[in-house]
Amino acid sequence: MRMSRVSQILPISAAYFFILAGQFVFTYLPRYLTSVGWSATSAGMLFAGFAVSRSISMPAWGIVADRRHMHLRLTRALALASIPALAAIGFVKVDWAFSAALILLGLTAGAVLPLLDTHTIHKHGAERFGPTRMWGSVGFGIAAIGFGIVGWRLGHAELAGLSPLVFFVLMTAGAMSIQFARGARHVESDSVSQEGTTKWVPLVLLGTLWFLHWMSQAPYNLFLVFLCEEKRFPAYVPGLAVAAGILVEVVIMRFGTRFIRKTGYHLVFAATVGLTMLRWVFSAQATSPMMLIALQTIHGLSFGAYFLCIMEALDAFVAPRHRGTAQSLLYVVVFGLGAAAGNGISGWVVDHSDTVTLFTAAGGLEFAVFLGAVVAMVSSRMKR
Repeated sequence: MRMSRVSQILPISAAYFFILAGQFVFTYLPRYLTSVGWSATSAGMLFAGFAVSRSISMPAWGIVADRRHMHLRLTRALALASIPALAAIGFVKVDWAFSAALILLGLTAGAVLPLLDTHTIHKHGAERFGPTRMWGSVGFGIAAIGFGIVGWRLGHAELAGLSPLVFFVLMTAGAMSIQFARGARHVESDSVSQEGTTKWVPLVLLGTLWFLHWMSQAPYNLFLVFLCEEKRFPAYVPGLAVAAGILVEVVIMRFGTRFIRKTGYHLVFAATVGLTMLRWVFSAQATSPMMLIALQTIHGLSFGAYFLCIMEALDAFVAPRHRGTAQSLLYVVVFGLGAAAGNGISGWVVDHSDTVTLFTAAGGLEFAVFLGAVVAMVSSRMKR
């Protein structure tokens, strides 16, 4: 029985591992583009376009999956459909082809994670979701460590030059892992209840805060390498900084759900945003590689605790029959529109100022989110 459960979870865990490892490498692609002649503004706008394409694909595919109860089957199809775009990113050096491939990737692979999240929750339950998705954090961390080790020998530009090919390999491995996941038809059709009412108003209010929080992550997601170059830190620093945060994130993803349920997701979210505000401000002022690396341990909260808080809010406000749609809309608001706004603005700031200014501004934005999170927490407690 245990072996059967492991065999069902293993392909999903492997898919999270490779896809999230690929997403770490994705953060080097803007630096790759600037190394081949793109401006930071152009790179930021292209990645904003990628985020917009995801914003189109995620709700569309999420609605289809909910109505037809085919989350895993659709995820498999989209994963396979993304492979030509991945190949173009890995091997094609023509600007227009790279741009078209990135947009196509957003329309296919861009919808994979929310659908895979929904399938995991439906099939294995909310209690198993965190420990299963934790393997994505592990993959992200190992990729970061790998790039950090290689960075001991290579410069920032040389390291970024490897990113398109490595991204292709990791994401393709994730797409193929999904093909081995089992049990979708039986579990999805039986487990998706048609009862319950979705409360959209509180989701919209909380979603605004989630949007702004993720918008403030854009400097870290796209321009951490630039910050390290500006401060003349060695090329291994970005990889090790990300790895330090991921180590904490893995622990939080594995054990955080029960703590958040006992403490309350409003309080944990407010604390997370407050600490992230300090993370950005002090990162901008970091005077040594070790200081910058240590500050990124807060990433375990900035993403790990934050993501689990969102999952708890969705459990509280979303009817099971709408979970795929809500999960996709979450990715649209947070990882789509939030990323698009953050990427576009961040690229403009870097071109017209510097990354120190960018990270400081991110801290200011997080302060505004912190105030909103505190208001939401107090309001929630007054309604009890």
